[in-house]
Amino acid sequence: WMRATGREKERFRGSIASLRAMGATEPAPAFMMTFELRPRPDAIYFMTDGEFAPDVVTLVNSTNKNKVPIHCISLVNANAAGLLRQIADASGGTYTHIPGRGP
Repeated sequence: WMRATGREKERFRGSIASLRAMGATEPAPAFMMTFELRPRPDAIYFMTDGEFAPDVVTLVNSTNKNKVPIHCISLVNANAAGLLRQIADASGGTYTHIPGRGP
């Protein structure tokens, strides 16, 4: 964890802006790391523009023992909408799709 100071926000804006999609969406490791955080987060925002294996849903839902709400957001591509809805529904989170143009 770190404080969301103006300096830190600006540093991460630059890092995020430089990211490029490389395919092979694999969210499981990030979820496992997030569930280990102490203090635990009040909410998780999971944003993706890709599809991922259906077994990720089972892993996330069974590992989210504290029922942290997971708010799922699909960007451009809504192919994973069903999986994202399952994660959101099981955790008390929400699902949103943000349409747009692909690459």
